[in-house]
Amino acid sequence: MKNKHGFFFSLSVIVLLLNACVSAPSDVSPTVTIAVQDVPGTHYEGVVTDTTYLTVNNLVQIVIINKKNQSNGCPAIVVIPPEAEIFYDEQGTLVPYDLEDIIVGQKFTVSPSEVTEGMPPGIYAKKIVILDKGPQDSLTPILTWTKPDIKGVISELNKNESPDWSGVNLTIDGIDLQDNVEHLFTFLSVTEQTLIWSKDKDGYSLKEMDYLQPGQSVTVLLRNYYDHGSPGTYNPIIEIIVNPE
Repeated sequence: MKNKHGFFFSLSVIVLLLNACVSAPSDVSPTVTIAVQDVPGTHYEGVVTDTTYLTVNNLVQIVIINKKNQSNGCPAIVVIPPEAEIFYDEQGTLVPYDLEDIIVGQKFTVSPSEVTEGMPPGIYAKKIVILDKGPQDSLTPILTWTKPDIKGVISELNKNESPDWSGVNLTIDGIDLQDNVEHLFTFLSVTEQTLIWSKDKDGYSLKEMDYLQPGQSVTVLLRNYYDHGSPGTYNPIIEIIVNPE
């Protein structure tokens, strides 16, 4: 019990330190309110949406989905302790899987030992089963089962000048914003983790960052914790789909 309390204390300290910055990816570290519940027999199904803190703090962010592959609108943090079991489902056979191989876009199930209340909630993993090899394998965007945050047309594209992260900043015209959040940002950030898709009559294909151009009609899925304190400094995109003309 002492080790568990020490873990969550360390996690809280990390979160506070990361939130102290205002211009880099560390702005968006998830926050957790510590209120632990036992959840025997429960499991969650989700899609990995962020692995920024995977190798440092053993955290991934997911969107929880239901049996119909539809988002229930609930982002969550999965905390993966060293003793957690991680497997890949190889046609019904569970094969050991390495923590560092988890990537954005993979679907998996989590059997938790406990859950922390907060926004977003934290799922303390006991067992994880990876269900696919990721978007390169399934060619299935996350946006096929969750609602987009933004729809619009790219009007401007600029390479990011900050040394803290590599990518480009997009300005999007005709933004259709959810939940009246237009005051929260002035541009959106495409990073090396962003899933970039093109859509055509045959389905979806993955693209590189240089595929993005002004004039493209796009659908965007944002991380759920954009920078409220400093609008426009770092507003990362999980996934962007370039729609056919």
